[in-house]
Amino acid sequence: MQQYKYSDVQKDKILVFTDNLFSDAGETNLLHLIKAISEIKYSCTVVSVNDFPVKDHLYIDGLDIKILNNDYDKHFDKIIEYAKCFNLVIANNTTAYPFVDHLKNKVPLIWYINETNEFIEFIDNTQILHRHPVRTVLRFTSAQTYKSVVKQMIENNLADNSYAFNSTGNYTSVFKKKNILINLGLIKFRVTLDWKFLLKKIFSFSNEKNYKTLTFFWRKYRFEYLSLKNIQNINKFFEQNFEENAVLIVELNEHHYETLPGYAKYFMDLGYNVDVVFPPAYSRNAFVRFKSENLHTYQLNKLEIKYLLKNKKLSSYNYIVFNSELTVNCLQDNVSSCFKYSGKIQKPQKDFVSITHQPEYIDELTLEKSKNIILADLPVNMIPKPAVVNPHYFGDVKITPKNVSITDFIVIGNIQKQRKNHDLLINTVQKLITKGITNFKVTVIGSQGHLSYMPENVSRYIDFKGKLDFENMFDAMENADFFLPLLDPENPDHERYITTGTSGAFQLIYGFTKPCIICKKFAKIHGFTDDNSILYDRNNELMQAMITAINMPVEEYQIKQKMLLQYVQDLYRKSLDNLKGLLNGE
Repeated sequence: MQQYKYSDVQKDKILVFTDNLFSDAGETNLLHLIKAISEIKYSCTVVSVNDFPVKDHLYIDGLDIKILNNDYDKHFDKIIEYAKCFNLVIANNTTAYPFVDHLKNKVPLIWYINETNEFIEFIDNTQILHRHPVRTVLRFTSAQTYKSVVKQMIENNLADNSYAFNSTGNYTSVFKKKNILINLGLIKFRVTLDWKFLLKKIFSFSNEKNYKTLTFFWRKYRFEYLSLKNIQNINKFFEQNFEENAVLIVELNEHHYETLPGYAKYFMDLGYNVDVVFPPAYSRNAFVRFKSENLHTYQLNKLEIKYLLKNKKLSSYNYIVFNSELTVNCLQDNVSSCFKYSGKIQKPQKDFVSITHQPEYIDELTLEKSKNIILADLPVNMIPKPAVVNPHYFGDVKITPKNVSITDFIVIGNIQKQRKNHDLLINTVQKLITKGITNFKVTVIGSQGHLSYMPENVSRYIDFKGKLDFENMFDAMENADFFLPLLDPENPDHERYITTGTSGAFQLIYGFTKPCIICKKFAKIHGFTDDNSILYDRNNELMQAMITAINMPVEEYQIKQKMLLQYVQDLYRKSLDNLKGLLNGE
């Protein structure tokens, strides 16, 4: 491929990678960025892992929007090739780290993070090599200043970069087919497919192997179809030899993966063979530490799973277990139960089981059709009350002692105020440094969101790893000493952790036997005490709690681990008994 200097090519092609735009803030940040790029006379192409609602309302000259296929992580070589067609690549927000990791040093690259309404943060290609780089932070106060900042960010990074420029290539394996809007007088509907495929192929597959290839929803006027590839993927699942006394665990969403090994282990302990099916996601293999002859895992996309559930062969399973009781119904633009989304489902020999993560949204159909499980013993308003079965098994994990020289605190989870108070963490680290306490570090793993502005001295002690796969996250858990849930007693959103919901953080604390530092308000209901954890009353006491952790002797730490392990083993026995009683109708 011929090499060009930036000065030899028209400087008007900007590529923006983005991921997981499920929040209003995420979409707003992206809109501000691409509008600023357009206004300073650059053309912009946006590549997103997920579709986003505001896409259809963007009428910006030169803007092209592409949505990646579900298996895009298998085609990063094509994505790199595609990125080389542009003068500059911008990775939008921390969740775009997979693209940053693959593209760094291959193309001119900026990691763009819109921190708040007043700060922009961006990291250029030379700094991306570091896990917590010294970041350039610019303050702005108006839209005009914002546009100037974006212009400066782009032009500074274009000026000194050389790159490979390739204007041709076949990228059909990377991007989804475009939406086609069909207008039949008063009826309009949107269908995502290849038009030639529709004309030549789709009707020949109608009703083949009991699969509907076209489903028309009159309320929304949308088609749903299975391609030949979808059908082949489903048939591969049925090529297996179905074991007797088997259970099928189904996850329709690209989250709650961390609970799958735990529930698989409970059913295996009760003597069942277990098959697990879930959508593919970027290196999200929760079973990386869990292998067994009685366990088989399969990756199918959401639509394929939906039609898999209609097949009569599934009647050979004793139970079909929905790992999440809710999913997004793309055809109706709402969140609904898995039963509503999937429609008619093949009934197993005995029963359906649903695992409730959000009991406040449970519907009558789920209560009627399945036995129900909840992760923690919470005061939920469900009749009958679901069985408490807590999944905290991750396979072959090491229970490690406390680090001697540097105490490693770890934070895992979405970086969102309604889930954790990361600002409290940054302020507390600042106070520790001011007091001259520096023999610690904080490992932050966040799949969504971004950290607030950090002074340079604070960033040295916070190792922000962004989104990690399970293998690397498990390694980080083994290397850590204390877990920081960062629950805020002053934040009403955090009340759900003692009323209707729990956190994947607690499952990790249990599974890796890591003492946590947690506010007392949230401790008791999840089994944390002064014997197995470090508790504090108010936010301003977190610093002293962290000092206690840093100064804790290895022997005292070992005692806390022993007490925590005792609680976890008791929780496992109770959960197993509860599941057994649920299945036996007790």
